[in-house]
Amino acid sequence: NVHNYLYHPNVPDPSDNKTWDAADPSSATSVDGLYGHFGWTWANRFEGYSEEALVDLPRVTTETGVAIKGNVDEALQGVNLVNLYLSQFVRGYRHTAVYILRDRTDEEGVQTYGFFDPQYKPRLGAHYLHNLTRILADDGRSEALERLDYTITPKFETVHDLLLQHSDGTFQLVIWGESLVGTNKLKVSLDKMATRLDLYDATIGSTAVSTFDSLTEIEIEISDHPVVLKIVY
Repeated sequence: NVHNYLYHPNVPDPSDNKTWDAADPSSATSVDGLYGHFGWTWANRFEGYSEEALVDLPRVTTETGVAIKGNVDEALQGVNLVNLYLSQFVRGYRHTAVYILRDRTDEEGVQTYGFFDPQYKPRLGAHYLHNLTRILADDGRSEALERLDYTITPKFETVHDLLLQHSDGTFQLVIWGESLVGTNKLKVSLDKMATRLDLYDATIGSTAVSTFDSLTEIEIEISDHPVVLKIVY
């Protein structure tokens, strides 16, 4: 149970791999994350779990988030929030609770953490997360998952991926970037020919922005947010 906020006194400014770093269970993280809570005890700094043990330690985040302030504008908050859920999941967090759904109006201080502003107007982060959950939504249940072998080249430190499968057998390859500036061009290669591939962008909407037929590889550009490749065989 940790409160691994992305922007910490140690790292108060925007940077590459902001959510990936905050979800890091090791001592390499720049924030007060899993290592800061359980590698050493929080109060008296007694030695806790080893770094090897922390890798497999069951964990949840009960509080994290991003405020709009300083160099963090609404657009950066939005991509930080949608990337946050993906990084947390891939790095072993079973649950992630983000502070907060709507800005508080009953407290002093910075109250710009919300997916919604005080007038209940959705910020970009609310739209991005809505789009991603719509893209990945699946009402069915699959008893036996299939295998998909793929490669992403070249490798970039700020590009991360997650493979999912829907109950109808289609695959969803989520690729997200955390480059503060610029884009990275990469190639996704599949182990066999896909009959169709749909490309989604969580910052644009919940419908495909491009569709391709009969291919084994595709080149895409990744910047600071998730795209999803729906792969049909």
